[in-house]
Amino acid sequence: MGKYFKRFENHLQYEQYTQSENYIKPNISICGNGQEVHYNSLFVHDYVDLGLPSGTLWARENIKDINGNELYFAWGDTQGYTAAQVGVDKDFSNIDYIFGKYSNLKYNDTDGKTILDAEDDAATVNWGAEWCMPTKEQFDEIMNEDYTTIVFDVNKKEAVITSKLNGKSLIFTNVGYAYKSNIPTTPAQYWSCSLYNGYKPHAYMMIFYCDDGNTQMFNTYNSRYTGCSVRPVRANN
Repeated sequence: MGKYFKRFENHLQYEQYTQSENYIKPNISICGNGQEVHYNSLFVHDYVDLGLPSGTLWARENIKDINGNELYFAWGDTQGYTAAQVGVDKDFSNIDYIFGKYSNLKYNDTDGKTILDAEDDAATVNWGAEWCMPTKEQFDEIMNEDYTTIVFDVNKKEAVITSKLNGKSLIFTNVGYAYKSNIPTTPAQYWSCSLYNGYKPHAYMMIFYCDDGNTQMFNTYNSRYTGCSVRPVRANN
């Protein structure tokens, strides 16, 4: 069950926010001036329990907009953009990256942060406090041959991960990625919440290829301003 809380300074901000085409309906909204409280219908976000040692529960779907369109996120940016918005509202370059010059803001050489704060986690902000973006280690776990098998469907452009522990499956779809106003169709790229430990302008991601003659999935890293899919996870409580 997705839960979401958002506070506004006044009711006008609430009206402007909910009229936006990027609006994802929250659970509760409070408007500061008049203390209006709005209880909106909940989104239900289903998950798959693969029986993994970590207990991680993986969402069945990526984060999408209210119309079911895939969203691309820069690392640390909680605002997602559809394919139609790429190159129009968002270029996904270092120029319009939310953290700008890496050395001057968060997740730099001096603050010691290696994992996204909740306020910068697209899964937490858009789906609620029980959800977050996966760590590099959680991606490593679902690609571990001791725990899962991976089958690529070239026609559907999907990677199907099936647990050796309980037989349940998780599907990752390939919607490419956004980079400098373009959307290359391959490989599929999914952000982790983990900062790359070798070069601060990069963060870890899971990518996969699902083409004739090239089917593989692995962890790598890329520039943080790149627009990637986000597949949320949650703890098994």
